Amino acid sequence: MLNVEKGGGMKLHLQFSLKNEYLSNDFRMVIISFLKKALSDKYSEEYEKLYSLNNIKDFTFSVYFPNSSIEKHHIYVPDKKMSVTFSGYRDELIIKFYNAMLKYKNHDYPMKNNQTMTLKRIRLSPTRKAKGSQCIIKFLSPLLVRKHTKEKDIYLTYEDEGFLEQLNINTKKLLESINVKEKYTIKSFKPLKAAVTVVKHDDLLYQANIGTYFIEADNELINILYKAGLGSKRGLGFGMFEVLGGYDG
Repeated sequence: MLNVEKGGGMKLHLQFSLKNEYLSNDFRMVIISFLKKALSDKYSEEYEKLYSLNNIKDFTFSVYFPNSSIEKHHIYVPDKKMSVTFSGYRDELIIKFYNAMLKYKNHDYPMKNNQTMTLKRIRLSPTRKAKGSQCIIKFLSPLLVRKHTKEKDIYLTYEDEGFLEQLNINTKKLLESINVKEKYTIKSFKPLKAAVTVVKHDDLLYQANIGTYFIEADNELINILYKAGLGSKRGLGFGMFEVLGGYDG
């Protein structure tokens, strides 16, 4: 078990084995279920803080299936392996995730369609710091940019008018939730090798942004977003990115 220590950011890496080769397209739901179960068992106060009050989440995660292919109703994973990476604004939260999940190592966790996932390996790694105010980033999980209206929520793509403005509104909500007082904004966000896709989550379909982008913002903001994620629904497995250019060290 690890204790909280001051220092740089970190990421949590989980490796799972799968019972068979077919996985539901709505795989993020079971990752969230697994996280909630582990966290509520060991850190009930943190669980209540994150989920009972419906607070804005200050973490994100991505899921990777090696050699996989997306089919109409499922994902085909011939290697029967799944990797999940968590990143968070608070180091102590990621360490709590680590400690909570140790109990579930080598335990089968049920999924849809007679599938199970088994946690085989768990480790932490340091988060490299981005430098400068301009970076090239690549999304590891799709970017959702939500615009709330009286009628319904709309999800914007980089092709839509008002995209950057709404991305900054989403960012402002995150900054307020983690008590950042500075009035940071994203000055520029441009697609490089980007695409628009549709993702399924909790039986709903969302327009999402994937690929590589150029971002310009204060360095402090870039590093906050690098750890906590960018856009909406980060705690549901969206908005995680890696920095391809602009690393410190």
